Amino acid sequence: MCMYWQGGTCKRGQECWFAHGPEELETGIRRRIDDPCIKPKTVRMEVFSSMVNAETGQAAGQISKVVKVPEEQVQVLMTDSTKDILMEVAGPSEVNWDPKACKVTLLGTAQQIEKAAQVLQRVTTHCLWGVSAPKVLHLLKPRSDYTSARLKLSPMVPTLKMFSIVLTGGKPQLSIGTESSNNLVVPKVQGALVSRQHAMIEFTPAKGAVYVVDMSTNGTWTNGRKLPARGSAKVVLWHGDELLLQDPGASGQGEFGYVVNVEMS
Repeated sequence: MCMYWQGGTCKRGQECWFAHGPEELETGIRRRIDDPCIKPKTVRMEVFSSMVNAETGQAAGQISKVVKVPEEQVQVLMTDSTKDILMEVAGPSEVNWDPKACKVTLLGTAQQIEKAAQVLQRVTTHCLWGVSAPKVLHLLKPRSDYTSARLKLSPMVPTLKMFSIVLTGGKPQLSIGTESSNNLVVPKVQGALVSRQHAMIEFTPAKGAVYVVDMSTNGTWTNGRKLPARGSAKVVLWHGDELLLQDPGASGQGEFGYVVNVEMS
């Protein structure tokens, strides 16, 4: 039926050959039944093709992106619960795990994909220094209602002493080093290359997390992996992590550092 007929703008007999009104539509149908040679005029409708790409099956305005995941994180990260949380916080229409290829395929709008990719990058980056299910879930959906973090640092060698502190929004930092101005003063031990200002631990209430930053000359290690050098990046410090003040592969002192216990409240 002609879409311009009711508005009175149809050029009937010149450019329009559609039915005008229900009666004419019905008559036209009967004529086509009686005479198969009479065919209705048709036009191509692009409704479906404009909404869905026939080759990819993606809706209009949607894109896909592949994010690589370190192999050691695949088993912990690629679960149904983490998929649900990622879709909740970032809003992609689809999240497809591919454990064998160590990759995630995201589908959604550009804004959704950008946010989901950023969340995944945050998780996979911080989990380079140790991965666990609670840590992954927290990184996917950080809590912002914590007001304090109680830290207990248990020494891994006899020359170090136990240390504990409560960090808050008003007192968020713990400094570690050999200089007396640090909160945690590390004794100068022969063979241990500990700097005067060696590392900083910081509580960030807005992200509900505790971070560690290397400030040293020779490096700081978490769970056997060296931290980004000289304050270039913060890494999440998780309950049970090993914080080492020298290369664990170096001879002499061995694992010179602390096991970190963190309680958030």
